[in-house]
Amino acid sequence: MRSHIDTTSVKRAHRYQHIRLITTQLAGLGVTLAALEGIQENELSDSIDSVRGKLAESIKADPQRAAKKLHEAKNKFRFKA
Repeated sequence: MRSHIDTTSVKRAHRYQHIRLITTQLAGLGVTLAALEGIQENELSDSIDSVRGKLAESIKADPQRAAKKLHEAKNKFRFKA
């Protein structure tokens, strides 16, 4: 059986689904980290901002590693049409 859906549309849909999955995972990890750090619900938004800062610090601390990881991810995921 063959589908006549164009490849670009399928790749775009897969890419979107993968972005949603990773975004959901990041949100879950951020909330889990906040729980481990004893953050209260009313402080959660600020805590997530803090996570963003921690990620940026990690990238700045080892930019070569971050660049390598980005390159590897770009080669791993082929969603471009």
